[in-house]
Amino acid sequence: MTAPDPRCSFCGRGADEVHRLVVGVDAAICDECIRTASQAVEEADEQP
Repeated sequence: MTAPDPRCSFCGRGADEVHRLVVGVDAAICDECIRTASQAVEEADEQP
């Protein structure tokens, strides 16, 4: 039995659908979701 292919825990895309996939023990995140999350944090930091 083989392990399933890793998928982004946020958007569900597989490694073959993204440029880069960072995989941890219980979760994974793709480069596009990292970019989106980073922008959200930057925008939140700009709020007074």
